[in-house]
Formats: sequence, structure tokens, C-alpha cells
Amino acid sequence: GRIRLDRVLPLSGSTTFLTVLDNQVLQDLTDLSSTPIFARTYCFDVPTAATFMKVTLTWTDSAPVAGSGIALSNDLDLSILSQEQVTYKSNGLSTFDSVNPVEQITFEPISNKYTITVQAKRLVNNANQVPFSLVITTTGADITESTACLGFCSHRCSFRGFCNLQGICECATGYFGIDCSLSRCTDDCGENGYCDGLTGICECGELWGGLDCNTPVPEGDATVIVVAGTCKEPEDAVSIGVVIGASIGCFVLGLAIGFFIGGAAGIYWLIQRKKRKVAELKQRMAANQGGGTAPGGGGDLAAP
Repeated sequence: GRIRLDRVLPLSGSTTFLTVLDNQVLQDLTDLSSTPIFARTYCFDVPTAATFMKVTLTWTDSAPVAGSGIALSNDLDLSILSQEQVTYKSNGLSTFDSVNPVEQITFEPISNKYTITVQAKRLVNNANQVPFSLVITTTGADITESTACLGFCSHRCSFRGFCNLQGICECATGYFGIDCSLSRCTDDCGENGYCDGLTGICECGELWGGLDCNTPVPEGDATVIVVAGTCKEPEDAVSIGVVIGASIGCFVLGLAIGFFIGGAAGIYWLIQRKKRKVAELKQRMAANQGGGTAPGGGGDLAAP
């Protein structure tokens, strides 16, 4: 976690070189285009001995509007263009960062000329009220600022506009960005979201929704989840309910009848068993009283 100052500051004996452009402001290039453009370009010659280059953009952003869905008010974009028309975008993204007030590009130089562009994607304040700074760090050799910038634009303006003499893309209607690669969203998503330029769809902040992120979403509202499927008609539901109810009723009635028949059969079996026991008891008592003779005999039989 310790900071390697020799990789940041040009200390004695270090091979790191530092260039700082502090308190810079965007230039109003709107008069050169049919759409508002606030940008600033910087051109540098990079020696072949330079093996590493890091460019950092940072600006002091104003406080967001209370209740807004995003924290970034003024959105600036950083890009670097080589003379081979290789474009580098900040923070390792394929599109431009719309969240952070600090953007950085690191790469190994493959050209001797580079153009650094800072352009406003969205400005809430006046351009003069959004100062920014560029910090350029190189390893191996120092860079020198050039008076002539490259005479072409990033990605050839993505074929969605044309490149003016200042090397700035003038985008066609519905597109914006340094290279016109971004699609505009509805109402630019207001102050409660940011535009996903790749899709042209607003990414709304918390508690905001709608196509333009201007529809409040009360906290705690349930999210409706729609599950695909087929629904039964109401009469079908009633029919199914009747069948289920009748089945349950038959089941309960069957249980009651079963209990009644079972109980009656049990009582009948107990009565019959008691009768047999009584009959057996009477036979034993009669046998014990007769001494083993036939019934009605009291002595010898008389001769005929």
C-alpha cells in the first residue's frame, strides 16, 4: 500500500518525468459547429526512448442537486489519439466514463505524436467554472508540447460526423462524444441519471425511473416481476374450484360412512362374542351339577 514516489515525481536519479497542466478550462468551440462543443486539445511529441506514459485528468465538480440520482454534475471525457489513429479511452473502458471525476489512461507509446483531448459530455455549470488539471507521467524520456496537432479526429468521428480543422468531431444529430460514437438519450437523462451512449438508454439513479430518469420511484416500492405463461378464464377457475370442493366433500363423507360401518361391525362382533361366552358358561355349569349322568337320571333304571 505504500506509494512509489519515484514513479510519480521526477526525483533525483529517477527516470520518471512529470508534466502538469493545472487550472485549465475548456474552450467554447460551438461557433465552429452546429452543436455545442466545449473541448481542449493538447499535442505532444514523445521520444522513442519513452517506454511508458500515464495521463490523468481530474476536475473539481460542483455539488449535485439535492435528491438527484447521480453524484456527477459536470462530466468530462479524456481520450488520446496517436498518429496511427489509435484511440485510447480512460479507466480501461470501451466507452467513456460517466461516473468518476478522475480519469486515467496508461499505455506504452508506439508513436512519436499524440493528441490529448478533454471534452465535456455534460456541463451543468459554465465551462469557466469547471477547471481541470492534466498530469502526464512518462518513463524513459520527457515529452515536449507541440504547436501543431494531428489533422484528423478519433475513429474518424465513427462516420457519424465530420472532422473540423481543429481536429474536433462535429457529430450528426442524435450522436455525441469525442468520436461521435455515443447515442443521445431522452432529455439527456436529466439530472437523475446518465446516458449509456452505447445503447442510447438512460441509466437512472436510485429512486428514479422512466425513459428520461425524471419519474420518482418511492422508496420501498415492490418490483413487479412478470412471469410468462397462460392464464385460465374465470369460468374455468370456477369449474376447477367446484370439482376440487366436490372431491373434498366426497372424501369427508366417505370417511364418515367408513367410521359408521366400521363401528357397527365392531359392536355386532362384540355382542356375538359375548353370547358365545354365555352359552359356553351355561354348559359348564350344567355338566358340573349332573355328576356326569344324563339329564333326568337319579338311580338305576327299572326293569320293563
